[in-house]
Amino acid sequence: MPTAPPAPPTVEDLKRSVEALPPFVAAAQIASAPIADAIKTVQESTTAKAAAVVAQLATSTATQIINQVTTAKAGDILGAMPVDKAGRVMEQMTTAKLEQVLPSIPTKALQDRLAEVSPAKQYDVKPQTLFQLLHKAPTEQLVKETPP
Repeated sequence: MPTAPPAPPTVEDLKRSVEALPPFVAAAQIASAPIADAIKTVQESTTAKAAAVVAQLATSTATQIINQVTTAKAGDILGAMPVDKAGRVMEQMTTAKLEQVLPSIPTKALQDRLAEVSPAKQYDVKPQTLFQLLHKAPTEQLVKETPP
């Protein structure tokens, strides 16, 4: 007699995995869960653990999650993730969400991560947003040059 397949993990199961298992193992479980459960799990996990797990996910999945968690949580996670992965996620984020999240990322972390984002994506962000956050940065680094 065949046995029934195991029930998919609940959000509580996923949260326990994120907190207790190595990030690559928890990431595999998150990646196989329904996206709504993955988002809720990341939202409710500690920032350090969430950042470590999200960094292990495919960039498209990580971006999907970051676009859906709260702005504060997204900023905290992006600020704690490895610079290169955070830059790749920021590159794929919607411009609206990116503009909301940027103020939540600490200034030093933001500078490091923006260096990983394409100039084209940076130019999509309202210049005023970047000027307010990076007021000490040279303006030519923040605004697209318009040749005469």
